[in-house]
Amino acid sequence: MKIDKSVYRYIEYELYHYEQYKKDIETERELILESSPSPPDGQPRGTSLSNVTEDKALRLTGSVSIAKMERTIRAIDKALLYLTDTHRQLFYKFYTRQRRDRYKMCDELGIAEATFTRYKFQLIEATGIELGIISVIKS
Repeated sequence: MKIDKSVYRYIEYELYHYEQYKKDIETERELILESSPSPPDGQPRGTSLSNVTEDKALRLTGSVSIAKMERTIRAIDKALLYLTDTHRQLFYKFYTRQRRDRYKMCDELGIAEATFTRYKFQLIEATGIELGIISVIKS
């Protein structure tokens, strides 16, 4: 399968930011949960009181950025589930730890450089399929 260069780079970007997305989700959730209700601005209000808990729940579920990051994390996790253990090790070494010593990683994983490149492509392909960016044509 051939993947367009811009799509390939986008998927790699998402893989590189996997750990950062997890941290960002936690930070955003904490900010929403710890926020206090906005102070009244002096304008007349109705007789109903606002429900702070409901407001926070709506902001948590309605956050577009949290939803996008969670979708990406789920797609990567699902792609890693049906790939081999070597693929997962490559992902954690290359993308989450951002190591660039390809030859040393090949030795640690017990694979050739060509296999490293193939596994990396398979990881990107599987993630793209899970994200819905790459379609699989079944014959």
